[in-house]
Amino acid sequence: MCGMIMTNQFDIDLLQWFQPQSPSPFDDVILVLTNGLTWIPLYLIILYILLVNSSLGDSKQVRRLLITIALGILCVVFVASVNNFLVKPYVGRLRPCCDPETEGLFRLVRGYCDGNYSFFSSHAANTSAVAVYFSRVIRRRWLTCCLVAWCLLNCYTRLYLAQHYPSDILCGLLFGTCSALLFFRLSKRLTLNT
Repeated sequence: MCGMIMTNQFDIDLLQWFQPQSPSPFDDVILVLTNGLTWIPLYLIILYILLVNSSLGDSKQVRRLLITIALGILCVVFVASVNNFLVKPYVGRLRPCCDPETEGLFRLVRGYCDGNYSFFSSHAANTSAVAVYFSRVIRRRWLTCCLVAWCLLNCYTRLYLAQHYPSDILCGLLFGTCSALLFFRLSKRLTLNT
């Protein structure tokens, strides 16, 4: 653990702006929205759209579809693995909700504090990877708008719950987006040769 990223006052002030200081009727809603299981219907909708837009009678189309889906999943696994096994342990930046230096500055919603390390946000990285990758694959404006809104809502829940500083979210979004674009290019190359 290196602890090379220090929290600056701007990050703290911005997080306090995002987080309500007193209990809110939205607390329970935010806890539901931040849970990954809540979004399984969205993943199923993406899969359904991919299936509907493919000619499943054509073996080449089926191979392309499988490659596209596999690379989308691999993209999220890559993003999560790099962050959880390399970046977070190396950087070692504590979450705002459990950092002794910021104790008392942030409100814990129902005592929720998820793990130790904050930099960078896996929620932001994973949701941006899914949103960008599948927006590029499916290319429907309404779906892109929905996926971006979902991604930003997910990021907001992490700020609301004091799980991440804004810079953690920003870096997660950037890493997830870049990874998705890279995997999308790889998907295009592989499916062109199929």
